[in-house]
Amino acid sequence: AEDGIRDRSPSRGLGDVYKRQGWELLLCDDGSRDPATCAWLDRRAGDADLRILRLQHNRGIAAATNAGIAAARAPWIGLMDHDDALAPFALERILDALEACPECQFLYTDEIIADGELRPVDLFLKPAFDPILLSGVNYINHLSLYRRERLTAIGMLREGFEGSQDYDLLLRYTQGLPRATIRHLPYPAYLWRRDGTSYSARFLERATTNARRALAEAH
Repeated sequence: AEDGIRDRSPSRGLGDVYKRQGWELLLCDDGSRDPATCAWLDRRAGDADLRILRLQHNRGIAAATNAGIAAARAPWIGLMDHDDALAPFALERILDALEACPECQFLYTDEIIADGELRPVDLFLKPAFDPILLSGVNYINHLSLYRRERLTAIGMLREGFEGSQDYDLLLRYTQGLPRATIRHLPYPAYLWRRDGTSYSARFLERATTNARRALAEAH
C-alpha cells in the first residue's frame, strides 16, 4: 500500500493478459461507502482480467484518476467514466491504429451518445484535430488515448478543475504536439451515457468556470 491506496488485484494472470491482448482494465475506487458498490468490488477482487485500486478516502476525480494512471503498466492510457462503456471491437480498432502510426502521441475516437440504459440515441462523428475549435468547445473528450510517459511528465490531472478536469488535461497535453502526432480514429469506440447525473451536468456553473480557467491558463 502507498499513499492510502490498497491494491486488491490478483498477482497472477494480469501480465499474461497484457502480453496476449495488449491491454489491461484498471478500476480506481475513490473511497466508496455504498454497500452495493463495495460488495461488487469485493466480489471482483480476484478476477484475472481486472485490477482494482481502493482509495481509503474520497479524494476527488483528479486524484483518483492519477492513482490509476500511476498504477497502470501499459504505455498508453485511455480514461473512461464509471458509467460508460466501450463499443464492440473498440480495442482492436485502437490497437490497429496505434500500430499503424508509431509516431502517434495522442489518439481520439468518435463516440455514441447513449441514454441511462446505454441505449444509443445519437452519434458524434468528430472532425480532425483543430486547436482553434478546441479553444471553444471540448469536442474531443471520449475516447482519448494518452501516452503514459507524457501524462506523467505534465503532472497528470490537476485538482481544482472539477467538472472540466479532462478539458484542462487535454489542453495541456496537446500543447506543443506536432499535428502529425495527433490522430483521429473515425470509429465510434465509446458509449457516453448522458442522463443528467454527471458532475458537469449537476454542477454546470462550476464546470464552466473551471473550463474557462483551464483555457486561460493554456494560453
